[in-house]
Amino acid sequence: MTAHILVVEDDNKIAEVLHDCLRAADYEVEVVHSAEEGKAKLAQNSYNLLILDWQLPQASGLDLCTEVRAAGVNTPVLFLTGMDSVVNKMAGLDSGADDYLTKPFALPEVLARVRALLRRPQNLQYKPLIVGNLELDQRNKTVKFKGELVKLHPQEFTVLELLMNNPGRVFSGEELLSRAWPTDSDATNEAVRSVILRIRKAIDTDSDNPLITTIKGFGYRLG
Repeated sequence: MTAHILVVEDDNKIAEVLHDCLRAADYEVEVVHSAEEGKAKLAQNSYNLLILDWQLPQASGLDLCTEVRAAGVNTPVLFLTGMDSVVNKMAGLDSGADDYLTKPFALPEVLARVRALLRRPQNLQYKPLIVGNLELDQRNKTVKFKGELVKLHPQEFTVLELLMNNPGRVFSGEELLSRAWPTDSDATNEAVRSVILRIRKAIDTDSDNPLITTIKGFGYRLG
Protein backbone atom coordinates (compact mmCIF):
# COMPACT_ATOMS: atom_id res chain seq x y z
CA MET A 1 0.00 0.00 0.00
CA THR A 2 1.34 3.42 -0.98
CA ALA A 3 2.32 5.65 1.94
CA HIS A 4 0.46 8.97 2.19
CA ILE A 5 2.70 11.92 3.14
CA LEU A 6 1.72 15.46 4.09
CA VAL A 7 4.35 18.17 3.53
CA VAL A 8 3.89 21.52 5.32
CA GLU A 9 6.48 23.84 3.75
CA ASP A 10 6.39 27.64 3.37
CA ASP A 11 8.98 27.86 0.57
CA ASN A 12 7.27 27.09 -2.75
CA LYS A 13 10.47 25.96 -4.48
CA ILE A 14 11.43 23.57 -1.68
CA ALA A 15 7.84 22.31 -1.52
CA GLU A 16 7.91 21.58 -5.25
CA VAL A 17 11.26 19.76 -5.01
CA LEU A 18 10.01 17.63 -2.11
CA HIS A 19 6.75 16.87 -3.88
CA ASP A 20 8.49 15.76 -7.06
CA CYS A 21 11.12 13.73 -5.19
CA LEU A 22 8.58 11.89 -3.04
CA ARG A 23 6.22 11.30 -5.97
CA ALA A 24 9.12 9.85 -7.97
CA ALA A 25 9.66 7.45 -5.06
CA ASP A 26 6.02 6.32 -5.47
CA TYR A 27 4.62 8.04 -2.39
CA GLU A 28 1.26 9.79 -2.38
CA VAL A 29 2.02 13.43 -1.48
CA GLU A 30 0.01 16.48 -0.46
CA VAL A 31 1.64 19.88 0.05
CA VAL A 32 0.34 22.87 2.04
CA HIS A 33 2.10 26.07 3.04
CA SER A 34 0.88 26.98 6.54
CA ALA A 35 0.25 25.36 9.92
CA GLU A 36 -3.47 26.16 9.65
CA GLU A 37 -3.69 24.36 6.30
CA GLY A 38 -1.75 21.45 7.77
CA LYS A 39 -4.10 21.29 10.74
CA ALA A 40 -7.12 21.26 8.42
CA LYS A 41 -5.64 18.46 6.31
CA LEU A 42 -4.86 16.38 9.40
CA ALA A 43 -8.45 16.80 10.58
CA GLN A 44 -9.76 15.53 7.25
CA ASN A 45 -7.33 12.72 6.36
CA SER A 46 -4.96 10.16 7.83
CA TYR A 47 -1.29 10.24 6.83
CA ASN A 48 1.62 7.86 7.24
CA LEU A 49 4.14 10.70 7.62
CA LEU A 50 4.16 14.44 8.27
CA ILE A 51 7.10 16.54 6.99
CA LEU A 52 7.21 19.93 8.70
CA ASP A 53 9.00 23.20 8.12
CA TRP A 54 9.54 25.21 11.32
CA GLN A 55 9.14 28.73 9.97
CA LEU A 56 5.57 28.98 8.74
CA PRO A 57 3.18 31.94 8.50
CA GLN A 58 0.90 32.67 11.48
CA ALA A 59 1.78 29.58 13.53
CA SER A 60 5.08 27.69 13.47
CA GLY A 61 5.73 24.08 12.62
CA LEU A 62 6.72 23.65 16.24
CA ASP A 63 3.25 24.82 17.30
CA LEU A 64 1.63 22.41 14.87
CA CYS A 65 3.73 19.47 16.02
CA THR A 66 2.94 20.22 19.67
CA GLU A 67 -0.79 20.47 18.90
CA VAL A 68 -0.76 17.26 16.86
CA ARG A 69 0.83 15.34 19.71
CA ALA A 70 -1.49 16.89 22.32
CA ALA A 71 -4.40 15.70 20.18
CA GLY A 72 -3.11 12.13 20.40
CA VAL A 73 -2.04 11.84 16.75
CA ASN A 74 0.89 9.40 16.50
CA THR A 75 1.79 9.98 12.85
CA PRO A 76 5.60 10.12 12.50
CA VAL A 77 6.89 13.70 12.14
CA LEU A 78 10.06 14.75 10.32
CA PHE A 79 11.22 18.35 10.75
CA LEU A 80 12.93 19.66 7.62
CA THR A 81 14.05 23.16 8.50
CA GLY A 82 16.75 25.82 8.43
CA MET A 83 16.59 26.12 12.24
CA ASP A 84 19.86 24.33 12.82
CA SER A 85 21.00 25.12 16.37
CA VAL A 86 21.19 22.39 19.00
CA VAL A 87 18.54 24.28 21.01
CA ASN A 88 16.21 24.23 17.98
CA LYS A 89 16.77 20.52 17.45
CA MET A 90 16.04 19.79 21.10
CA ALA A 91 12.86 21.88 20.97
CA GLY A 92 11.70 20.13 17.80
CA LEU A 93 12.26 16.65 19.19
CA ASP A 94 10.77 17.60 22.57
CA SER A 95 7.64 18.86 20.79
CA GLY A 96 7.04 15.32 19.57
CA ALA A 97 8.98 15.09 16.29
CA ASP A 98 10.54 11.73 15.46
CA ASP A 99 13.42 13.06 13.34
CA TYR A 100 15.05 16.39 12.50
CA LEU A 101 16.95 17.27 9.32
CA THR A 102 18.33 20.73 8.58
CA LYS A 103 18.49 22.71 5.33
CA PRO A 104 20.25 22.60 2.96
CA PHE A 105 19.56 18.89 2.61
CA ALA A 106 20.40 16.13 0.17
CA LEU A 107 17.35 14.45 -1.36
CA PRO A 108 18.77 10.91 -0.95
CA GLU A 109 19.09 11.56 2.78
CA VAL A 110 15.51 12.87 2.95
CA LEU A 111 14.31 9.68 1.28
CA ALA A 112 16.38 7.55 3.67
CA ARG A 113 14.86 9.33 6.68
CA VAL A 114 11.38 8.89 5.19
CA ARG A 115 11.93 5.16 4.65
CA ALA A 116 13.22 4.74 8.19
CA LEU A 117 10.16 6.44 9.71
CA LEU A 118 7.75 4.50 7.51
CA ARG A 119 9.31 1.20 8.59
CA ARG A 120 7.89 1.68 12.08
CA PRO A 121 5.22 -0.88 12.97
CA GLN A 122 1.78 0.43 12.07
CA ASN A 123 0.35 -0.25 15.52
CA LEU A 124 2.87 2.14 17.03
CA GLN A 125 1.82 4.89 14.68
CA TYR A 126 -1.91 4.84 15.28
CA LYS A 127 -4.49 4.05 17.95
CA PRO A 128 -8.19 4.90 18.02
CA LEU A 129 -9.47 7.30 20.65
CA ILE A 130 -11.29 5.59 23.52
CA VAL A 131 -13.22 7.29 26.32
CA GLY A 132 -15.31 4.92 28.41
CA ASN A 133 -17.54 2.89 26.09
CA LEU A 134 -16.96 5.31 23.23
CA GLU A 135 -14.41 4.60 20.48
CA LEU A 136 -13.52 6.95 17.63
CA ASP A 137 -11.38 5.76 14.74
CA GLN A 138 -9.71 8.83 13.21
CA ARG A 139 -8.36 6.88 10.25
CA ASN A 140 -11.58 5.18 9.17
CA LYS A 141 -13.85 8.01 10.38
CA THR A 142 -16.04 5.68 12.42
CA VAL A 143 -17.54 5.90 15.90
CA LYS A 144 -18.62 2.98 18.08
CA PHE A 145 -20.58 3.13 21.33
CA LYS A 146 -20.57 -0.09 23.37
CA GLY A 147 -19.26 -1.86 20.29
CA GLU A 148 -22.05 -0.68 18.00
CA LEU A 149 -21.45 1.66 15.07
CA VAL A 150 -22.87 5.16 15.49
CA LYS A 151 -23.77 7.26 12.45
CA LEU A 152 -22.53 10.85 12.67
CA HIS A 153 -22.41 13.62 10.09
CA PRO A 154 -18.88 15.00 9.33
CA GLN A 155 -19.33 18.09 11.52
CA GLU A 156 -20.56 15.99 14.43
CA PHE A 157 -17.58 13.67 13.98
CA THR A 158 -15.15 16.62 14.01
CA VAL A 159 -16.61 18.08 17.22
CA LEU A 160 -16.66 14.69 18.97
CA GLU A 161 -13.06 14.03 17.87
CA LEU A 162 -11.93 17.33 19.44
CA LEU A 163 -13.75 16.55 22.69
CA MET A 164 -12.34 13.01 22.84
CA ASN A 165 -8.83 14.27 22.21
CA ASN A 166 -9.23 16.43 25.31
CA PRO A 167 -11.34 14.47 27.83
CA GLY A 168 -12.27 16.49 30.90
CA ARG A 169 -11.49 19.82 29.26
CA VAL A 170 -14.24 22.43 28.97
CA PHE A 171 -14.65 24.03 25.53
CA SER A 172 -16.65 27.21 25.09
CA GLY A 173 -18.95 27.50 22.10
CA GLU A 174 -16.61 30.08 20.58
CA GLU A 175 -13.61 27.79 20.90
CA LEU A 176 -15.46 24.89 19.30
CA LEU A 177 -16.42 27.19 16.43
CA SER A 178 -12.81 28.31 15.93
CA ARG A 179 -11.31 24.82 16.13
CA ALA A 180 -13.94 22.51 14.66
CA TRP A 181 -15.53 24.62 11.91
CA PRO A 182 -13.85 25.87 8.69
CA THR A 183 -12.21 29.27 9.05
CA ASP A 184 -14.56 30.78 6.47
CA SER A 185 -17.69 29.42 8.16
CA ASP A 186 -20.44 31.80 9.26
CA ALA A 187 -21.75 29.31 11.84
CA THR A 188 -22.89 30.61 15.25
CA ASN A 189 -23.16 29.25 18.78
CA GLU A 190 -26.58 27.94 17.82
CA ALA A 191 -24.86 25.63 15.33
CA VAL A 192 -22.63 24.36 18.13
CA ARG A 193 -25.62 23.67 20.38
CA SER A 194 -27.35 21.84 17.54
CA VAL A 195 -24.33 19.63 16.84
CA ILE A 196 -23.83 18.84 20.53
CA LEU A 197 -27.51 17.91 20.81
CA ARG A 198 -27.28 15.51 17.87
CA ILE A 199 -24.11 13.89 19.26
CA ARG A 200 -25.83 13.44 22.62
CA LYS A 201 -28.79 11.74 20.98
CA ALA A 202 -26.38 9.29 19.35
CA ILE A 203 -24.16 8.42 22.33
CA ASP A 204 -25.73 9.62 25.59
CA THR A 205 -28.17 6.81 26.32
CA ASP A 206 -27.81 7.20 30.11
CA SER A 207 -29.26 10.58 31.13
CA ASP A 208 -27.99 10.14 34.71
CA ASN A 209 -24.38 9.73 33.55
CA PRO A 210 -24.01 11.67 30.28
CA LEU A 211 -20.74 11.52 28.38
CA ILE A 212 -21.05 15.17 27.34
CA THR A 213 -21.81 17.66 30.10
CA THR A 214 -22.86 21.28 29.72
CA ILE A 215 -20.99 23.51 32.16
CA LYS A 216 -23.39 26.44 32.51
CA GLY A 217 -21.76 29.71 31.50
CA PHE A 218 -18.56 27.99 30.28
CA GLY A 219 -19.24 25.38 27.63
CA TYR A 220 -19.07 21.63 27.06
CA ARG A 221 -16.98 18.79 28.46
CA LEU A 222 -16.64 15.12 27.58
CA GLY A 223 -15.83 12.66 30.33
